[in-house]
Amino acid sequence: MSEAESNLAERPASQLAARPAPPARPVSYYQNEEDEDTILPRIHVFQGLPAEAKKYGKLDLGAMVNTVTSEVITATRFIVIFGYSQWIKWKEPRGSGFDYNTRVASEVPPADLMWDRVNGRKPAAQKYMNFVVLFEGMPSPIILSFKSKGIVVGKTILNTDKLRGARGRGLHEISFVEETNDKGTWMQPKVKLVGDPPPEMMAVAEELVSMLAGKTIESDIDKSDYDPTRDEE
Repeated sequence: MSEAESNLAERPASQLAARPAPPARPVSYYQNEEDEDTILPRIHVFQGLPAEAKKYGKLDLGAMVNTVTSEVITATRFIVIFGYSQWIKWKEPRGSGFDYNTRVASEVPPADLMWDRVNGRKPAAQKYMNFVVLFEGMPSPIILSFKSKGIVVGKTILNTDKLRGARGRGLHEISFVEETNDKGTWMQPKVKLVGDPPPEMMAVAEELVSMLAGKTIESDIDKSDYDPTRDEE
C-alpha cells in the first residue's frame, strides 16, 4: 500500500464514499514520445528586476509565475507529490551555461561544495531542492524549487511530511516576506503546515504518482535568477 493509499485508508467511510474518481490518464497523441521523460513548468518568484518585468510584465513582489505560461499563480496551499535534489555548477559569467548538472550527490566534487572562507569564495556548485507539487484548485503539477537560504524551507517541508508518518502528505501554505542584506533585497519564502489535504486533492495526487512513476522529471532553470543570498551560508 502506498503512502497516499495508507492515508486514505484511515479516513472515515463517509469521506471515502464522497471521494471523486481520479481523472483518466490522458492518451498521448505524439508519435515517438519519450515516455520516460516529462517536462514540467516551474514557479518563478517575482523579485522586481527589469528582466523579469520584460518577461512577465509588472507584477507584485513575491508573485508566483508559471515559467511556461507566464500565468500568475494565486493559490498558496499545496501538497508534495515527490521531490529531488539537483546540483549545478554554473559557468561565469552567469548565463553562459554550466560545467555540470546532476542529481547524484556523489558526482559533485567535494571541493565544489566547500566554502573558502580565507578567500571569501562561495561553493562552486549550487544546490536546488525541487518539489513536484499540486496547488489547491490547479489541475496539473508544477515544480517548486528552493536554493541558498531557501534550502532550509525545502528541508522543513521534507521533514514535516516525514514526521506525519501514516497520515501521509500534509497540506502546506507558502508566503513570502521581504528580506535585505548588503547585496540587495529579495522575497524569502516561508512555508507552514496547515493540516490534512482535502480528499479530492489526495485523489489527484494518487493519479499523478501513478502517471509520473519511473519518469525523469525535467524543468527549466533560469540562468538569470536573482539570488543575493548566494554568498551566505
